[in-house]
Amino acid sequence: MTSPRPVLVQPRPLVWWRVVLVAGTLALWTWWSMHRGTPSSTVLSWSGETQGTWYRIQVVAPSGWNMDRDRLVTAVTSTLAEIDRALSLWNPESELVRFNREPAHRAIAVSSDLYECARVAREVAEASGGAFDPTLAPLIRAWGFGPNEKVATDSNEIAQARTRVGWKFLTIGPPGQLVKECDGLELDLNAVAQGYTADRIAAVLRSFGAERFLVEVGGELVVSGLSPRGQPWRIGIDVPVLDRLPGEQLVGTLSLTHGGVATSGGYRHRVQDPTTHRVRTHILDGRTGEPVARERMSVTVVASNAAWADALATAVFALGPEEGVPWIERNYPSAAALVVMCESDSAQPQLRATSNWVSRTRFQESF
Repeated sequence: MTSPRPVLVQPRPLVWWRVVLVAGTLALWTWWSMHRGTPSSTVLSWSGETQGTWYRIQVVAPSGWNMDRDRLVTAVTSTLAEIDRALSLWNPESELVRFNREPAHRAIAVSSDLYECARVAREVAEASGGAFDPTLAPLIRAWGFGPNEKVATDSNEIAQARTRVGWKFLTIGPPGQLVKECDGLELDLNAVAQGYTADRIAAVLRSFGAERFLVEVGGELVVSGLSPRGQPWRIGIDVPVLDRLPGEQLVGTLSLTHGGVATSGGYRHRVQDPTTHRVRTHILDGRTGEPVARERMSVTVVASNAAWADALATAVFALGPEEGVPWIERNYPSAAALVVMCESDSAQPQLRATSNWVSRTRFQESF
């Protein structure tokens, strides 16, 4: 019996021509999965766009499950729109953008979506000593990333942005309240939001009685139960080399029946400085305020949910393998992490993992 094609866990930047190819592959894979399901089950699958990226859902419905598919799709679509209104940095009227315009030194009432993402981000920022920092929005823009990407940078703009960042300037108040302790402080919750969105959609599916499903939002995953073939969900991890299509070369696959999965990496979203020719990744180390230089590295984290996996993967990437792997083992022992590094596009991948990685994920290397 041939093995089913694994789901791919990917860093999130969207490149449209690649998305078209991947979407075609996923459509074929979805059709194949639906026709390879166990005889007593029906597979419901659909996909779409959200938060500037894509989402995909598979639900394995047992025989006799009395569920209105249209109601389920409507509930998912409504939840996605609600989260987008709360957390989008590209929607000028989103709650997050309005929060970023608010003055400092007063309690600001926020939705549960914004509050929870900020709470997770603030906790991981403190635990990582600021390597992960959700207040880096001005610096991210200054380094050429964000809604209006640019290659050239301005040292004065970077210096000015540094005065308006720092996780310690964000205070998590009682539920529904946040406080900015610095004028001009802005939140960028992209390193949590898509994992959090996957968690919210998973909660919607469970509310309809679903027990076996996969949710993917921009490459961040939540899985529950068994796949359509009655086996654990198989998830592929790409070798972090430049300009390869998703799934073109896998470092290995993991098998899961529950939890959230996220990958952070710089190999799909980077720019090269025209003066120094140095490559900058879109992930910044909050301790230095500079882009992380590890362009051929990825970090995959499996955690209890995707929001935490998302944040922890970014934190380990910013910390680096030597510091990051012991850090996550010490601070988040229930999570499992795999760091993949390549010295060049043709080099053999080097792996470093937490001690619980293989037992937690049943990981199988491809090399």
